[in-house]
Amino acid sequence: MFLHQMRAETLALGRLVGFHVWLGFVATVQLSSALFTKQSMRLFAINTGYQLGCYLVNSLLLSFWR
Repeated sequence: MFLHQMRAETLALGRLVGFHVWLGFVATVQLSSALFTKQSMRLFAINTGYQLGCYLVNSLLLSFWR
């Protein structure tokens, strides 16, 4: 529904929406957790990078699925 409301029907818009959803929901929560537990930024980058990839792939699929 979110991609439909954003009218993300192209590849670029799908990626952009997926990135912003990841940045707003995943990266912020993971960053606060990493700072609280004094986790290394390298491990933070690995964990959130994996999730970024998943969000981008899913947003691409959903932007073309009708």
